[in-house]
Amino acid sequence: MPLRLALLFLLSAILPARAEMEDGLAITDPLILGKLERYDAAMPMAHTYSIADLLFPSENRTPGPVSNDNLFKGPLKTIADTLIGDINTLPQQSLDSAARKTFANGANKALRFSAWLLNHPESGFVLTGIVNRMDRAYRTVDGVRKIRTCGEIRFLYRFTYDVAINGGMKVASRLPFTVSVVLNARNEDDHITCAEIARRWEVLHRPMTPEALLAYLRGKDGPLDYIRPSQVDRVEVNLQLFRLPASIKNDFGGDAEYLMRVFRRTAPGQPFLPTRIENQIDRAKLVVDPALREKFKKYILSDAALADLDRGTLDIPFQYLADVAVSVSPGGAARSENAVFLGLASDEEIIGALEDYVARGKTLDTIKSPEGFRLRVDELSCTGCHQTRAIAGFHFPGADGPGEPASNAVAVPASAHFFADLPRRQTVVDAFAAGKAPDFSRGYSARPDRKWQAALSATELFDGWGASCYVGDDPSFADWTCRPGLACKILHGSRSSPGMGTCVTAGSPRIGDPLEFGVVETKAYGDDSFRRTAPAGSTDPDSYVVPKAPTDRSDYVVAHQGYRAATMTGGFPAGMLRTRVATAAACKKLPKEAACGRVAATGFNDCIADGKPFRECLKLTRLAGLRACDRAHPCRGDYICTAPYPDLRDARNMGTCIPPYFMFQFRVDGHPNAYTVSDAPY
Repeated sequence: MPLRLALLFLLSAILPARAEMEDGLAITDPLILGKLERYDAAMPMAHTYSIADLLFPSENRTPGPVSNDNLFKGPLKTIADTLIGDINTLPQQSLDSAARKTFANGANKALRFSAWLLNHPESGFVLTGIVNRMDRAYRTVDGVRKIRTCGEIRFLYRFTYDVAINGGMKVASRLPFTVSVVLNARNEDDHITCAEIARRWEVLHRPMTPEALLAYLRGKDGPLDYIRPSQVDRVEVNLQLFRLPASIKNDFGGDAEYLMRVFRRTAPGQPFLPTRIENQIDRAKLVVDPALREKFKKYILSDAALADLDRGTLDIPFQYLADVAVSVSPGGAARSENAVFLGLASDEEIIGALEDYVARGKTLDTIKSPEGFRLRVDELSCTGCHQTRAIAGFHFPGADGPGEPASNAVAVPASAHFFADLPRRQTVVDAFAAGKAPDFSRGYSARPDRKWQAALSATELFDGWGASCYVGDDPSFADWTCRPGLACKILHGSRSSPGMGTCVTAGSPRIGDPLEFGVVETKAYGDDSFRRTAPAGSTDPDSYVVPKAPTDRSDYVVAHQGYRAATMTGGFPAGMLRTRVATAAACKKLPKEAACGRVAATGFNDCIADGKPFRECLKLTRLAGLRACDRAHPCRGDYICTAPYPDLRDARNMGTCIPPYFMFQFRVDGHPNAYTVSDAPY
């Protein structure tokens, strides 16, 4: 496996044909995906893979994408009704006191997801990824072991719109809303074997031109040839419910909550209904029901559950699960609402269960402490998973095609966690292909198991810049160190994740490094505030003390986390060092860790809030030297890798790291709902 991954890096550098880290495990090229999604009259026998083709195939319509009004007012009406209900009610029920105040009595609709756009005839879903998840063949559903289905194949879609407002002015963008149509990798009665499915995917490791790849994907005996709508198991939804700007949630420099739902149907043609979410503990119910909580603790501390939890294959029974989940950003695991197991069992109870387990001659490879136990439970939940080494609340937003302006284009299709997990997933596919029993065990989501260190050595994904690390003496995380030249620093300390940090430059900061450090303080579960501990100085918006830049360059600029009223700036989690760039020619003089990009200037947020066209607001940006990024060199947590600007790119063709909410497509505010009538029909 290490050799294969190393070869992929070499091939990507020397061959004109495509060769990405995810080849053999995912299809991510937006141009290829666009062609797979649309009907081609020249290939009438070829399958198409729009969301409608998978969920509602019909001989009475032309295959290909359909508008959301045809989906959500028809076949997916139950999903739309559920989401609209959540959008209209959950913001004012938020556990966060600032959010409850902001949305009280239905106020500030412009900061919520636009329910008006949900059913708009000019909105739709675009295919952004097809992912092989044969590594999930261990899963159970309703107690039935499903290894015979060979795991899952996931088709991922992003919400997009192109609407006319204000007398005909056109506004178009993607939104922070993903839908994953999850298919069993095979039907139980299919003749195709798990080995054959795996071998078809492994062909994708071979360097191919885009034309050859498309032909293989669409051709007989390709990895998609056997896919049928009858394999659909469920629909998973993740959307940004609302976003609070830095002026409202000024300590965190902004805030966002993400809604997650799962829908299933009893048979094709039947409505999709909400169902319990995998490993999403219904904490609220357990807190108020002592008897159920004791029953749950007996289960989660049992030998069988401990064994599965240690391997990372736990599948918590339905009776303890919720059917709606909300995660919060920024801050990831430091935020209390992302820690679903917080307060449900004491250290003494966990230690007793672990010691008894080991005393009976059993071994634990991953969980070695109460904190390790809690982190494992949290990471297996949707709320914890979607805030672990993620892009805000997402792991797979998909990359944008060449037609999207660089300032609003995603360069890297998936999160650091996704790419760091590829070596493990590949060994599962390899085992299936060879007819062997796969090993489904895995390390923590935040940090790959050490056995994958060699496979990831050519990247920053294991112990490089931006990787998760640990400061302390907990045996569960003792080897979470950083490579030479880096230091583990705690950006958002909290009782939810004590000692958890990020690998950043040791010594004087360099471009992209954090400059602000503090602790997350929890008034009540889900109601957090941030208190800066370094550097010293006021963080009050009217007298905000901006951290000082290092003195080894005169062009350093500090982008800060908290909101500064005088300049209406903020929103860079943990602060970020960048450089001032006067002209495009000056981009060639940046340090090796940097690339040239753009950041919002004073007035940008007001321009968006006023409902002006995004392209007009782009005039309120400035050149900057930012942290360079790509698949192998990810941004740190709470940042996203944007596409390189055509007029600024260098030979490396790397993107740049900025907070995701500075991208139009990753914030729900500023889209048409903000400047259409408040009572627009859904």
